[in-house]
Parts: sequence; structure tokens; C-alpha cells
Amino acid sequence: MNQSSIVHNGFLEKLSYDIISNIFLYLDQQDCLNCMAVCRQWFELIPHFTEDKWETLRLDENGINHYQKPNLGKHVKHVFFDGVPEDLLSNMMQKLLDSECTEIEFLEFTRCVSASTEKQQHVFLNLLHRLASSRLTRLTMKDHDLKFAILDLIFVCPHLTHFSYHTVTVGFTSRDYNDKPIQLLSSDQTSYNTLIYLHADTVTPIIQYQIQSIIFRSPNLRYFIGAHKHVCKPNPKTLILPKLILTKCPKLEYYVGDGSYEQGEKFIRDAFIQSLALLSTTSIATNSNNNNSINSNRDNDRQQSSFQYFSVFVHSNTIEICFVLQKYKDILKHLKFIGTRSEFRKHPDFWTYTFQNYSMQYLRTLHCENINYSMESIITLLNTCCNTIVEVQLQHRTRAHELDVATIQSLETLPQLRTLAIKPVTFVDDSSVVAILKRVPVLENLILKQKKSVTLPEKAAPFLKNLRHLTLLKTFNPSQDGPRFVSPLLSSPDFFISLSQSVSKIESVTLKGGKDIDIGKGISIPFTILHALATLPSLKSLDVGGVQRYFNGEINKEKEEQHMLQFLNNFLHGCDDNTNCNKTTVASSSTEIENLTLYDVSKLTYNMLNILCNFNNLQNLSVFFATDCDWDNSESPTPSDTTCMNVDLYGVLDLLRKCRKLKRVVFTRVKSYGEHPPSVYFEEKLVEQQQNNLQLRKYIVNPGRYFDSGKNNIKLESTVEIINTRY
Repeated sequence: MNQSSIVHNGFLEKLSYDIISNIFLYLDQQDCLNCMAVCRQWFELIPHFTEDKWETLRLDENGINHYQKPNLGKHVKHVFFDGVPEDLLSNMMQKLLDSECTEIEFLEFTRCVSASTEKQQHVFLNLLHRLASSRLTRLTMKDHDLKFAILDLIFVCPHLTHFSYHTVTVGFTSRDYNDKPIQLLSSDQTSYNTLIYLHADTVTPIIQYQIQSIIFRSPNLRYFIGAHKHVCKPNPKTLILPKLILTKCPKLEYYVGDGSYEQGEKFIRDAFIQSLALLSTTSIATNSNNNNSINSNRDNDRQQSSFQYFSVFVHSNTIEICFVLQKYKDILKHLKFIGTRSEFRKHPDFWTYTFQNYSMQYLRTLHCENINYSMESIITLLNTCCNTIVEVQLQHRTRAHELDVATIQSLETLPQLRTLAIKPVTFVDDSSVVAILKRVPVLENLILKQKKSVTLPEKAAPFLKNLRHLTLLKTFNPSQDGPRFVSPLLSSPDFFISLSQSVSKIESVTLKGGKDIDIGKGISIPFTILHALATLPSLKSLDVGGVQRYFNGEINKEKEEQHMLQFLNNFLHGCDDNTNCNKTTVASSSTEIENLTLYDVSKLTYNMLNILCNFNNLQNLSVFFATDCDWDNSESPTPSDTTCMNVDLYGVLDLLRKCRKLKRVVFTRVKSYGEHPPSVYFEEKLVEQQQNNLQLRKYIVNPGRYFDSGKNNIKLESTVEIINTRY
């Protein structure tokens, strides 16, 4: 509708079209629908001001309601169907067509049901074709319960560039249909020339057969991603092998094989964004009629067709891996090899030979997990790409990577390396640590895991002036470490003291004791280490996987509280040997800390929370309370104390009031005494205070599962989450 033809009513007639449009910029879709419910005039007028709000449409089993329908039209670009049953799905797709939503660019079906009969298959494909015939370029079927051929889906979407199919799963077990689907359309001989991105997160043979057929007909495919690690495990032999795709798709840039990645890894998002950018530049070049532009685009095509990302789960044939490395060693930029314990035993010499004999001068990232190689062979490979390598991750479940000065001396300086992760690693001595850090002058991210206390000598600090992120892990070994929380992760704070005295850029530190930390089998971090950490001037994120609770071999909660108060005060005042451990008042000092995570805390007292109130930049606080609580011997609180036993509610409310940037607070394993679980007491106090404090009205409480001890009227809740709804 023309702007001048809109009849304004009430206050709307006093404002210009631009002003009203700007007002609605601050409202979300539900706010706009609420405004439409005010009166008939607003119902008719508001959709003309809010078209940009409806570019993305999310639909569920509730369908398209009376207030949503006027907001639909050609401006709708992205539509998400979530959990929609079969009959309603067809009805909603028809409503979109009736509302002229014919320029949709992205469709996603999640947990929907369609095409249970041949008739329904025809109906669904017909509606999809009508929605896709104009502009649809991206189609995602996620946990979608379909029973017809995937080839038909792509056939009815003539402009499709991105297709993702994610199998229906229960836990990690695939529920794809093994019955051969009925192919209704004559799509066998069709070429899918526009398809550049294919994500096939499935290992069911019938589905993979169809995926292979798509690959055979997609000469311009550039990105292929197979099934993630947990889906792949039940059927390790049903693979779409790299040689097949590289032969059929000469422009391929990314090959991510089945089982070689975890669900949700960052590189998937990066690949998707890169593919969209490629599509955009290709479209610009295609629309140009200038001969020089056409020639330039051809040159660009040749350059971008270089195969650069190779990720594979190595239970596939090693001949395939050799084929890829031999043919593309001069252009590969990213390598990722994932193995298993059995694979580690199968090929004792293959990887050592491979890394020693293939020179890869343009390699930027190397990720090896659970494969058998020698450190000497890794160093040989890194020396061939010493001027380009940016990231190295070496990981094995059991065998440690042993490094000594003699081995490291053959390593060239790596002037571009920014991320180094070795899990686990054994340094023969302090000189070995210094020797390797000397060779990575711009290192920003360091991840080390050791089976004994992590070795970071004081003299290593000057070589880490560019370090921004540090992660130190230690494997928990009950036979060697003794009682829980006794074995220290680090033996001395000297490294952090030296780091704080240098020009440190470090922003995040993670200290944890292995994968069992969440169930209480962690490693304690001595307070001497924590006090030193609190003095790092640029520290923004700290994750402590177990505060010290044992003193002289016994748990001492009073000493723990004293040291916790000093630790938190040090963020504000710096580390001082004369600092009073019981100090609870703070000056106007502040800290850069934005994210703070503490594990195995006995209790979060009011005094601790009072100090945290002065963390002006705090955005996320997570506290995991200790698990070694004795239900039978837990002391019953006094009547004035009846609520949460390991966190002070009034201190939490003060924290919510004073920390203006706070987004999220999570308490795990919270205990309460009384009739209700902890979250109920949190919510009651919050609602009570919200009546008189506007700052608190933006917070809500999300409860978790809780367990009743059956004795002493004590309840334990898995998590209590407090969320700022304005973020």
C-alpha cells in the first residue's frame, strides 16, 4: 500500500510514516500482534509498518492465526516449520501461497511429519514446488519424518543452492527408514547445477544411495559434510568416500567425512557462511555483461575450486586418504584426522610415514585425534608449512605426547601459529616447555593436558606476551591422586605471578581436572594459584574446575570461605600478602571479569556475593556446588534460615540489583530445607522484590529437576537458572 494512502487513526494520524515505522523497530513479532489486537483500525494498519519484522516466520503445531495472516506476503524470506503434523503442514503451506509468500529464500522443516501416503507425497511436493519455484535457495530437513525420495525434494526446487538433511534420531540411534522410498518424479536424469552445499547427516544406506545420486548430478558442488560422530558410529561402513566426490565434483572445496566432527562444531557454521558469500560473489559476476568481468570470474572460479578442507574419520580406507593427500598436498589448507582406539592399533606406522613424506606448504590447520604417529613426524610436517600453519591440535585418549629438548630443537619457528593444543602431553623438564614456547612467538590460544601436575615454569611467561586464552587440564587418577580434591592441577603460582608482572594480554583462563569434573571427581585448584590469577589485569573469563576444599588432608569450610573472600577481593584490589582474608567491604575498584565459573564450592555466602556485586562487568556467573553432601548428617537450619542451604538468597538479589550487565546466573546442585525445591524460594523472593525494584523485573527463574532426600526435609535441585530477559 502507498504510504500516502494509509489512513491514520488516533495518535497515528499525528505522526509521519517514518516515525511510526521507527517505533515498531523496537518491538518483536509478538508485540506487534498485541498491538493489532487493540482495535480494528490498528489490526488493518499495523502490518503496513512492520513488513521487515516478518521476513522470518516461525510456525509450529498452533498454525497460522488470525493476527499473523495479515502480516504475510512477498516480504517473507525465511520460514521455519517446527513439529507440525501432516495435515496441518499442508494447510499451512497452502496459506502461505494464498498470502502471496512466493519469494521465500529459506525453508526449514524440523520434527515434522509429511507424506505418509503416496497421495500426501504428491500434495507436499506440489506445495513445495510452488513455494520454491521463484526464489528458494536453501532447504533444510531436520529430524523430519519423511518417507519419499530425497531426489524428488531437490527436483521440485529448481534454484536450490544449499540442501541439509539431518536424520531422525532417538539418542544417538538413527531412525531413518530402511524401506526403499518411492520416487514419484522423473528426476533421475536431472542435473543439479546450482547446488553448491550438501550436508547429509545420516548413515542409512537407502538415504546415502540417494545422496550419492545427488552428488553424481552436482558438478558445481563445493561443500560436502557427512554425518556427525555419534550418528556415524552404528554404521561405520556406510560412507560416501572422498575419492568419489572429488571425481564427480571438480570444484569441491570442503570434504567433511562421516564421523569426523561433533554436532554443532564451529567450522560447520563457517563453511555455511563461506558458501553464502561465494554464492553472493558468483551472482554479482553472473549479472555482469562485461567481458573482462566474465574472464575475471572464470579465473576466480579456478582459484576457488581448489580443494582445501579435508576432514575424515580414519576407519575409511587408508588408500582413499593417500589418494587425497598425494593429489592435493600442494593446495590443502586444513587437515583433520579422527580415529578410535582400535584404529590406533591397526596402523602403527601409516601416519608416521604419511606425515614424514608429504610436504604441505600451504597447510593452515592440523587436527589429529586418536591416530598413531610419532612427534618427530609431526615436527617434520610442521616444518614444511612453518610459514602458514595457524592451528595445531594433537589429542589422544590414553597415550601422552612426550616432548624433550632434543625433539623440539628440530622444529622451525612457527611465526603464524596462534592455537596450540596437546592433550595429553608430557614435558621431560622445564626447558622443554620453554623450548617449544620460544618457537611460537604470536601464540594466542594454549591448551595443555597432563597426567600429572601441569608444568608451566616461571621462565616461560615472557614468551607468552601475546597469549589471550589459556586452558590447563589434568587427568584425574584415583590410584595416584588419592582422595578427591587433594591433587593440585598446578604445583606453583610463579608462572601466573610472572605473567601478571609482564605485559599480559590474557583474557580467559580455564583450569580443570579432566572429564569427570561434573560428577565430583575433579582436581582442586590451590588458592595460591587463584590469588595469583586474580591479579591478571586483562582477565575477562575464568573457569575454575574445583576450588581448594581440603586443608591438611581434611575439608575445612571456614578456611575455604576465608580464602574465597580473599580471592574475590584480589580481583578488585590486587594480590597483597597483607590482605585481610575476612575483608567484605570494597572500594570503588573494579575488574574486567565478564564470565566467572566456579566448581565444587561448599557455600556461596552473603559476604562472597557482596564482593561479586562490585564486579561491574560481570555478565555470566556459574557456580557448581560440592557433591559430597551427607543427607543423613546434614544439619537442619534454624526456622529463620529455612530456604537455600548453600547459597544466600539475599546476596543473590543484591547481585541482580547491582550488576547492570548481568545476563545469566546458574547454580548447580542447590540444596534447600523445607517443603519446596530451591527454585521456588528463589522465585518467591524475586517476585517479592520486583514490586519495588524495576531493575529486578527483567529477571526470571528457570527451575531444574529436583530430588527429595526423604530425610531432614532437604531437597536437591540439579540447576537453578536466573536469566535476564532483555538479552
